[in-house]
Formats: sequence, structure tokens, C-alpha cells
Amino acid sequence: MSKYNANNTINLVFLGHNSSGKTTLAEQILLTSKSTKKLGFAKDGSSVMISDSEEKNRGTTLFADIAFCDYNGNLINLIDTPGYIELSGQVLTGIYAADAAIVCVDASSGVTVSTRKFWEYAEENGIPRIVMLTKFDTTDKSFETCLSDIRENLSDNCAPLFFPDGNGKEFTKVLSLLDDPAALPENVKDIFPQIAEKIIEADDSLLEKYLSGTQLTPDEYKSALSKALEKGTFFPVIPCNSIDGVGIAQLLTLLVSNLKFRNVPKDIRETCSQGASFVGRVFKCNSDKFVGKISFIKIYKGDLKPGESIYNLRTQNSYKISSVFKPFGPDQKSIQEVGEGDIIAVTKMEDLSISDILTKTSVNASATPLSFPKPVISLAAEPKAKKDEAKLSSTLQKMRDADPTFGVSRDSKTLELIISGLGQLHLDVTLARMRNTFETEVTTKTPKIPYNETVTTSAEGHHKHKKQSGGRGQYGEVYLTVEPSKRGEGFVFENAITQGKIPGQFIPAIEKGVKGALERGVIAGYPVIDVRVTVHDGSYHEVDSGNESFELAGSKAFKDAFLKARPVILEPVVNLDVCVPAQSLGDIQGQLVSKRGRIQTVDSKGKLQVIKAQIPLAEVLNYATELSSVTAGEGTFSIELSHYDVVPSQLAEKIKAQMKQEQQDE
Repeated sequence: MSKYNANNTINLVFLGHNSSGKTTLAEQILLTSKSTKKLGFAKDGSSVMISDSEEKNRGTTLFADIAFCDYNGNLINLIDTPGYIELSGQVLTGIYAADAAIVCVDASSGVTVSTRKFWEYAEENGIPRIVMLTKFDTTDKSFETCLSDIRENLSDNCAPLFFPDGNGKEFTKVLSLLDDPAALPENVKDIFPQIAEKIIEADDSLLEKYLSGTQLTPDEYKSALSKALEKGTFFPVIPCNSIDGVGIAQLLTLLVSNLKFRNVPKDIRETCSQGASFVGRVFKCNSDKFVGKISFIKIYKGDLKPGESIYNLRTQNSYKISSVFKPFGPDQKSIQEVGEGDIIAVTKMEDLSISDILTKTSVNASATPLSFPKPVISLAAEPKAKKDEAKLSSTLQKMRDADPTFGVSRDSKTLELIISGLGQLHLDVTLARMRNTFETEVTTKTPKIPYNETVTTSAEGHHKHKKQSGGRGQYGEVYLTVEPSKRGEGFVFENAITQGKIPGQFIPAIEKGVKGALERGVIAGYPVIDVRVTVHDGSYHEVDSGNESFELAGSKAFKDAFLKARPVILEPVVNLDVCVPAQSLGDIQGQLVSKRGRIQTVDSKGKLQVIKAQIPLAEVLNYATELSSVTAGEGTFSIELSHYDVVPSQLAEKIKAQMKQEQQDE
């Protein structure tokens, strides 16, 4: 049996903006616990947490990197995450496996928009949070100023559990609020009651005792601390210097003494209730050039040994586990048994996917897919060389399996291969990994806008196809009406021929000719949508008429009617939700209006402003970069297709000219 179980296993995710000290803090925990012999850093690639070559190249965390340590008989799994909102998929990967979050706030730069966003993710998933005020030895700000920033931007329930003995370079140790309140400075003693109340709010009996005037002991405060952390009524703030290890021992003691809470999602609880002896979930996948697929699993119930089989609730397939590994940065350490609450890795199980729930036998339960942000930026991609073409499909699938926020699709209208992500950095990292790890390279460009054509009124069209060439001739005459159908109804074809003016066997050929014209477009070469075509008259020849003649007549009669029916170009319009700091609101509103956007609502969300608007897709192809420029990286947005609308006439002429030029170039 494993010496670790749910009572002495803690899964921690490190959250915070880029360069907030997450990796250095994780490294110091590994060093303090004697799991490593020296302190590593992300910036020079020496950190054991860094698991990918692209992270070493850039000197920063880009993925959810995992390591572990033993501290006083407790197993602590550390999940380091990126500090960029564009890599939120990796951040959520870590949160979904965590029992608690360490939120790192750089004392000098304070709380940023990415820190707030990651805090919200942790809050939505109900996991306790501890705030580490990092690099406090390098700032000229007072502890009170830093604390005010944290409380204002994260939560009023953030309060210090430890105080620094000085500011900046004078910071050498932390003082415990609970162990020896009498030894605290006078200014700290003054705020002790309000901090104490936040801690004991979670314990009704202690709160009643405290309000009656009875002085509580340090042990009583500590007994309430676990409940306060679990219920989210108290988020401890600890100043630290990760390089010298100041505040780290206190953090570790707090973790192993108070974090007994387990974050168990609803679908996992339901699976456990069905009598399953073992329950685990795949929360992360990766593809290695040599090992193949690596699946990372959090164990919620039971234990697992090599040689045992697991059952996938999604695929209803069983797999034999040949080996079980503990992830330690880029390395996988083989183990013989894993206990409840732990995180493991298994290899070469191509059928496993993120969100899969695993048991040992079939149970009456199902997995709810983990939620990830939808892509907001897209590029058209094509193989750079012939050698890339053969590998492209499989490489893209590997990227997609490892990253639910990375999208791959084929645009049915433009026929372009589209890759999508949460931002330019996200796509840059993915493309670099494809190139460096899987030797697959693509060229990218801005995707074509999937414009459409339609009509705004009804019109009659006619064409007589007559050709005589010595033998059997060609003959077909068609009269038809084109009119707009309801938006989204698509193409409707009706046969209103009477008295046999066109024999029934030729009607499908007419419809085929019309459909061909729809696909090729009429005024600008874009597909025609939302039109109703009614064939109501025509003529035929007993000998010369055939399918080919009526197909051609149908196509040209349609074009004749289309050009008379006041044709327009339709463009995709998207719903755009933009979240920005209050000081950027006016600039963003002006920017959206200048891009033909229609602002629907503006609401407040904490310290941020949320703008809901509808805007043409053509205007926001590069919006991630533009928003970042206006808001200094503080803005975020989401986007989804809403509907198609008519392009203004002056822009329509430019689109026609551009399409004509592209056709000539081809």
C-alpha cells in the first residue's frame, strides 16, 4: 500500500501573472523539502519545473508543469502554470487537478488583470487560495500598501496570517499572527480582531465564544483556520522572499496542517457513489516525440498498481496499465503503487482524452467535459513543404489532444485550413512546438472572410439554351423567379411547372444548374444563401433537349434573375464580449464604434467594465493585438458567430474588386 493517501496528499496549483515568482516559489519548496539540491529558475531554463524545450527557449512557463516533494511525511504535488491569459487553457488544467491554489502577487507590480482572471477561475472551481506576496525584499512599497491592493482587486477576505519584520531589504523573517499575538508590532495588534473574526467566521461555536468576550487560544484559531480556508471566508496573505526562502517554511506548515479539503467535482462524486472502488480523471495530455501520448490522471478514490486494468466511462473500453509514473518536470519516475488524492502519468494510451473518468469496472455514470475558453483568434494554415503535408494532420491532432483551447477546422466556404487559439502568443507557442518537437512546419496568413451573396427583392430570370451543330442539337428554355428567403433558411427550390411545359425528368437538372451557380456566386464569387427559386415556365424539344441543356439554362436563368433582384454581399457578424479596466472604457467604446460595431450593453464586473457588442468579423481579425495595445495588456475578450448582415455598398465594391484581383492572380 502507498504510504500516501487523501489525508497526507496535497495538490497545489501556482497562479499569477508572468514573472510573479511562481516557478521560483515552487523551486524553493522543492529545495526546502530536499527534493532538489539547488534553486532553479525559469528565465535561464534551470528550473526542474520547466518540462518543454519551448519553455527553455523563451525562459518562461508555458504549460502546466508538474513536480512533487515530501514534506514531513506529506506528499505535495506542485503544478506550475503560465502567467498569460492567452494560455488560460494550461492554467485551468492545473486548477482542475488542484485542491488549493497559491496565488503569487509581485509586491512591486501588484495585482494584474491576469491575476484577477486566474483568481476567478479558482473561485469558480471552489478551491481554497493562499496569497503569496512575492519579492517583498525588492519593493519600496509598504506591506500595508500591498495588502490594500490585494484586498481591493481580489477579495476583502484576503488578510495577513504572517507579517514581515520590515520592508524591502529590511525584510528578513515573518511574524506569526496566531502563534504569538503579543509579540506583534502595535499597528498589527490594532487589526488583529478583524483578522481573527475572518478566521473564526467559519466555526459557529468559536465565533459565539469569541463574541461573548472569551479570549481564544492559538490552537482554537488554528482549528478554525481549516474551515475558513475550505469555505472561502479567509484567504491568508504571506509575504515572502523565495530566493532566500523567507516565509516558505511557514507556508509549508500552513499547508500540511490545514489543507485537508478535497475538491471533488459533481460527476466524480456521482461516480464514487455508484460503488466504484477506483475513480480517476484525465486532466492533462501531452505527446512526446519518443514516448508517445502521456496522460496525467488525478486519483479521487482508491489506489492503482502496474498490471491492473482501468475502464474508460466515455469509450467503454478497458486498458491494462503496464507502468505508473510520477511526473517530475520533464522526467517520469516509475512507482509501484499510487494512493488516493495523488497525481500520476500513464503512457501510450492513445484512446484517453482530457475529461475522461476512469474506474476499474463499468459503473452507471458519465463524465462531464471540463470547461475551457473558446478560441478568439484564427489563422489560415498550409504545409510549408511537401514533407510537412504528410505529417500535418497527425501533428495537429496531437496539438488538439493536448490543448482543448486550440482549434482546428476546415472552413466549408473558403476551404482554408483554420487553426484557432486564445491569442497570438498561444498560436506562436503551438506552431513552435509543432516545428521543433514534431518537425512539422506551416505557413500562416489572415483567414479569408466567409462572405455570402443574396438578394433583397424578387425578380424574373430567363434563358434559352439552343445549339445546333450538325447532329443532335441542344435545347432547353427556363423561366424562373428568385426571391429572398428568411435569413438562415438557406436555399429553397420549387417546381411550379404546369401542363408539361418542361418534362419532370429535366427538373433535377435545372436544380443542379441553379445549385452550381449558388456555389460559384454571381456578383463577387461568394456562395449564395437564403434564396427561394421557383421554376414556373419553359420549353423543350422532343429530340434536342437533355439534362445538360437544362442544367445550363437553369444556371444562366438564375444569374439573370439574381442580377435583377438587387443583390448584396453578406458578412459574418459576431457577438463580442470585451472586459477592460474602467480607465480604458471610453477608448474601447470609441474603437468599437469606429469598426462598425454596435454596442449592446455596458456592465460592471468588480473593478472591470464588460462591453457586449455586435461587430463584423472582418473588423476584429486582429483584435487581440489591438485590444492589448489600447489596454496595455489588461483587456480580454470572447467572440462567437451571431448572424450574417448586409455589407455597406461602398465596402461591397471594394470586396468585389479584391475578389476579382485574387481570381486573376490565381
